[in-house]
Amino acid sequence: LQQYFLLTIAHFIPRPRLFYQLLAFALTFLVYVMVHATRKSISSAASLLKDPEFAYPTTFFGVMDVVFMLAYAIGMVFTGILGDTYNPIYVMLLAAILTALVQCIFGVFVVFLTSSGFHYLYYFMYTCNGVFQSAIWPVLVKIMGNYFGDMHSGIIFGIWATNAAVGNIVGANLASLMIVIFGESGRTVISATFITPAVILALVGFFTLVTLPESLEKALCRITPEQPTTEFIINDDGAKASGQHEADGNSQQSDRQRVKFWRAWLIPGVLVFALTYACVKGVNYAMFFWLPLYLHEH
Repeated sequence: LQQYFLLTIAHFIPRPRLFYQLLAFALTFLVYVMVHATRKSISSAASLLKDPEFAYPTTFFGVMDVVFMLAYAIGMVFTGILGDTYNPIYVMLLAAILTALVQCIFGVFVVFLTSSGFHYLYYFMYTCNGVFQSAIWPVLVKIMGNYFGDMHSGIIFGIWATNAAVGNIVGANLASLMIVIFGESGRTVISATFITPAVILALVGFFTLVTLPESLEKALCRITPEQPTTEFIINDDGAKASGQHEADGNSQQSDRQRVKFWRAWLIPGVLVFALTYACVKGVNYAMFFWLPLYLHEH
């Protein structure tokens, strides 16, 4: 399917390098938007699940948040290498499908199996959900690096990283849309709040697999195998560099020895930046998971 897509559009693309860079930016951006929209589901549905019909206690949501974030944090340590070992597009799609599958099953179970004995099953499911989602961000960064090289560390990556905030907005609006469609209470609206973003995530992941090769070089070789990659692109500092030069730089960069995880902590500034980012994310996720419920109750 991917080869057919590349050959079909090859005749309509005057600047294939720019086209595929924009396509990689848009698709990876959209994938992580839907990851965050999926992650937003439980906070959007929390107030509905606390109704007497379901009677989930506040502690249930607290434990769900803790197990998810612990699994996400620990999982990222081990899943981050997958994008370097395997095709990052395949890793992304597998993680997206598994995330969507767990989310859909949870969305159905949570409204029918409401007794406290099933809470441990839901804790386990959200632990798996955290592990699956932990693989998506690193491989998306890998894909961006494959298409932009050193460019992705500047303004392009800064704009791209807004996908999390956009995803939160999309998730909240999808939940509101489900309320408009299915009403403000009942099993259907809760299940739809979980299932809708999960299905969209899986579809976007599959579309990315069909349309986007794992690197810019492979995309250009498939549609213009007889032509060298000599189009000019703009670096972060405004200087021009040829595509052939960038390809050479990427190949040299890939030949460098990888820095092991534990040795990376010895690099000056890494520990300080990591702790700072941990504090920022702590505040962010405290509001992300709990603010909708607090606003509903007070």
